[in-house]
Amino acid sequence: ISNDYISMVVQKIEDNFTSDIDIDNLTHLVPLSRRNLEVKFKEEMGTTIYQFILNCRIDYFADLLISSERTLYDMALESGFNDCKNISRIFKKHKGYTPVEYKNKFA
Repeated sequence: ISNDYISMVVQKIEDNFTSDIDIDNLTHLVPLSRRNLEVKFKEEMGTTIYQFILNCRIDYFADLLISSERTLYDMALESGFNDCKNISRIFKKHKGYTPVEYKNKFA
């Protein structure tokens, strides 16, 4: 990552994606407006901040599916999802499998 501000934001997201993190929290890290941060992030990372956070959560959830026997609800909460009702739909959209299919295929 060539932009130091974006690098700082990415590091913050990667360290805290399981907690309640949003763009407003991230704007306090760098001397950029919310809009400027969003534009620079998308230019640097090729995705929006929200999508980057979601991707981190989905990837972590996928790792938990393979390595844990806990309930989907518990794993979704640990991954940072507040609304666990839609986890199967969101997961399938990103990974191409439902959580159960993914676990059966890759575990």
